[in-house]
Amino acid sequence: MTAWAQQMQLTADDAVFTGPDVALMRVLIADGATDAGAGPGLSLMDQARIAADAAGPALIDRVSQPLGRYGQAGSAILTSSTLRVALASMNTIAPLLNLRHELVLASCSGDGVVLFRPLAGIDAPVRDALLPLDAAKVALFLAQLLDGTDRTVRLVAPTCWIAGFAQSLALADRVELIESDMFEIRVPGASATMPLPGRCVAGHARWMRGCIRSIRDMVEDRLLESVRRLVNAATDDSPSLGDVATRLHLSARTLRRRLADRGVSFMRIVDEERRSLALQYVMGGEMTVESIAERLGYSESANFRHAFRRWTGSSPRNYLAGGRTLEAAQA
Repeated sequence: MTAWAQQMQLTADDAVFTGPDVALMRVLIADGATDAGAGPGLSLMDQARIAADAAGPALIDRVSQPLGRYGQAGSAILTSSTLRVALASMNTIAPLLNLRHELVLASCSGDGVVLFRPLAGIDAPVRDALLPLDAAKVALFLAQLLDGTDRTVRLVAPTCWIAGFAQSLALADRVELIESDMFEIRVPGASATMPLPGRCVAGHARWMRGCIRSIRDMVEDRLLESVRRLVNAATDDSPSLGDVATRLHLSARTLRRRLADRGVSFMRIVDEERRSLALQYVMGGEMTVESIAERLGYSESANFRHAFRRWTGSSPRNYLAGGRTLEAAQA
């Protein structure tokens, strides 16, 4: 599994995959089931739904954008020294390219073969819906990298997808199509190791550093979200740093350090989540102060009242009364 996917414990609901094709796919969301304006990414689950609902040449063209459209991620791939380096780089920065499979370079009868390994934690229906789109995208990427050479990229695909690929404007005249019972990409002979026309070692290293910083930020943002979710989900008592670290498959020391790198502490997150829940419970008006204190993990209701006054400058009772007065005035 790629390092970033392992660190963030990727699921199909994560909206961490970005790219120009994500923006194009958003316009296909018409039923309101997804908030198309929430963040730059689109979850794998929603992308799979779009793939199932809008399968065809038009969708293939949407997700088969040239590398130049992908900003620094595209520049990193375009400056790769060889196809082998390019494929390894695609795996490293896959979320920025909206690639949803790990690419494995193998050899068959002297030719290079790119295989698609599904990311762990993703349900089979989601993987099956997105595999044809990744195959088309990677085939276009490789064709672009080999442009100006005598090497031909061959996209191997099941019969049911060949017709759609053949009608794709993005793939037309750039990729040779071969019918089979699986998806793979073939490049002839020693194409995987031959120098690429656009290679630039210094430029590639510079672009990759920028991409890796973006990936690191993405992973750490996901870590913060996971910690907040686990703290928020605790019903009887606030979880300890060790409890949360164990759930995230980290040591307590590592979790503390990674949170500090983001400028927050575990206790600050606990305090912020307690505040959010406290306001929700108090304004709900259905729980006693004692019940709220117990729900939030306070040993005594007096400690909760003190914390609530620190958060709001008011007691729970006065805060609730003030909220109801405001609601009445606005009615």
